[in-house]
Amino acid sequence: MAVIVSTTDMSKLVNFAKIHRKPLIVAAILLILLLSSQRSGNGIKPVQIDKVTSREVIKNISATGETSTKNEFSVRAPVEAKIQQIMFESGSQVKKGDVILVLNSASLKSSAETAYATYLSAKAAVDSYDEQVESAERSVVDKKLVRDEAWREYMADNSENKKQTYKNAEATYKSTISTLQTLLDKKLALIETQNSSYSSYLVSRDNLNNSQIKASEDGLLALEELTQGDLLTTGDKLFSLVNENGMEFTAEADENDIDSIQINKPVKVSIDGYPNDTFEGMITRIDAQTRITNTGSTVVEVGINLNLKGKRPILGLSGSADIEVGRESEKLSVPYDSILFDEDTSYVFLIVGNKVKKQEIKIGFEGNDYVVILDGVNEGDMVVVGKETEELQDGSKVSYFKAE
Repeated sequence: MAVIVSTTDMSKLVNFAKIHRKPLIVAAILLILLLSSQRSGNGIKPVQIDKVTSREVIKNISATGETSTKNEFSVRAPVEAKIQQIMFESGSQVKKGDVILVLNSASLKSSAETAYATYLSAKAAVDSYDEQVESAERSVVDKKLVRDEAWREYMADNSENKKQTYKNAEATYKSTISTLQTLLDKKLALIETQNSSYSSYLVSRDNLNNSQIKASEDGLLALEELTQGDLLTTGDKLFSLVNENGMEFTAEADENDIDSIQINKPVKVSIDGYPNDTFEGMITRIDAQTRITNTGSTVVEVGINLNLKGKRPILGLSGSADIEVGRESEKLSVPYDSILFDEDTSYVFLIVGNKVKKQEIKIGFEGNDYVVILDGVNEGDMVVVGKETEELQDGSKVSYFKAE
């Protein structure tokens, strides 16, 4: 007859006996352990077991990442210019409308003047073509009159001389029309250049009027590596504003898992900087392209809206996200490590008395820790779990204890 003895309970008994100085109890316990060891040596294998029962089976995907801000909380350089002054240090608490950076107005003024000069040059070119077009239009009218008169004379006198005069007049008329069309096409292109240069001038003028870069939201200031005198290029990232409303956890999901991840699904996020907390999140975006990590893995960036529950928002904190991709409730299931696979067949070892029975099963939904069983076992059955399953055969004798 097999006895179920937990290894933890056995340790507690030994400690109890030592504390209360009960040598006979200690001796008895050691004898049990010795006998158990001997039984193992006599072909009786000690194994762990777990119960087949109905439980909730969950499958999560784990993805590493770090804290970041949403795109709308990042500010970029509106124009090429030098930094004249930085008003706050990184990490400072700022309010919406606070001036964070002052750009060099001299360089902005120069850009505006250059843009205006370019516009004036383009406008002058259009004006010049206006005169040429008017001249060409007059020429077309004149050549048409000459052509029409030559035609009337030719109709009155069908001589070869009149005929040739008409042909020459017709060719000249068509040539003037072609010249006019060429001028109109060039003028249209110049007008487009003029409009573009004028738009650029308006932008540079606005930039001159907005040489102060302000905070768009309240929050902690996270400055890029900037110093006074740096030359900025249009589009350079200047700073981010970090607050609870703008925090995001950017996770790197393996490309093979991306089909299971969906927008608006809940996520649990663990952050290394806050080891005693688990944060709730929601998937808000899935990137449209993959990238290769330093280890050679292909990943897709997943954005998770993050609730820090009052913790200080800091960019770049490492962590991991557990993304739930499947769940089945109250399903008959067994631990994942109780199942063995033999080609297309799955099976477990059931406890029957002091022996095991190799039992074929049909599996369903696979979670991280448990697998739903569709057929082959019943509620309350005991199955062997752990690496010992690989050493068993149908009918092997065992001693067992409940896995904790």
